[in-house]
Amino acid sequence: MDQLRPLPTLRWLAALLTPGAGPFATRAGRHGLSFTGMARDAVMRHIAKYGAHEPELTAWMDAYLAARPADGIVVDVGANIGWHALHAARQPRVTAVLACEADGLNLSLLQKSARENGADKLLIAPWAISDRRGLVRFNSYKESNLGRHSVVADHGHGARQVPAFSLDETLAIFALDAAPIHLIKIDVEGYEFAVLDGAPQALARAAAVMLEFSPELMRGGGIDPARVIDPLRAAGFSAHRLEAERLAPLSFEAVRAIGTQCDLIWTR
Repeated sequence: MDQLRPLPTLRWLAALLTPGAGPFATRAGRHGLSFTGMARDAVMRHIAKYGAHEPELTAWMDAYLAARPADGIVVDVGANIGWHALHAARQPRVTAVLACEADGLNLSLLQKSARENGADKLLIAPWAISDRRGLVRFNSYKESNLGRHSVVADHGHGARQVPAFSLDETLAIFALDAAPIHLIKIDVEGYEFAVLDGAPQALARAAAVMLEFSPELMRGGGIDPARVIDPLRAAGFSAHRLEAERLAPLSFEAVRAIGTQCDLIWTR
């Protein structure tokens, strides 16, 4: 666990306790990146206090991308304020990062952090990723976690319609439909199955998928979690969990037995 950082923590507390305070910025310690976000949000709290967010996933992704033998792109579906997207954009073998974010506030914060870090490799798709073009109902979560907005789960905090495109169409819009894909990261709170349904071409040329698996949210929405597992299996991927920053293989039966939200990494 990263050490608590006293001064950034005090600045975060000041922002948290200031009535009507807007976004604030903090640096991510040894990562050398600056992020802008809202003080009440869980991701910004972790970055401000510890200089890190999802440290094991971040370390694995950095090592994996640094070891790529050729150039390729990274796709971040559900980019939030850009923690993983901005890390990926630093890697020499990554020629472009396509960050997809449907929430207007997160989108504006992502754009600001991209400018602050001079992330010229970062491309931003300001819409939801689904299985087809159209509109989807986007359900809001509390201010304490701005990354938990969901198409699948209605949290009782309001909703709005947002535009959606498939991942394959989105890549074509950005002229990336022929680019080799090092990694697709998907974190969309139970809607991962729709992202995969709209991404057969992307999956065919992707080397790895880093996915937040949300069986509880899916079952709560009447969706069989096999709808995430089956397309990845059909595309030739095998599942793993991270253990001490190393990949531990999982059988498909073991994945089907998972009952709570967790991060899985799928490789060929």
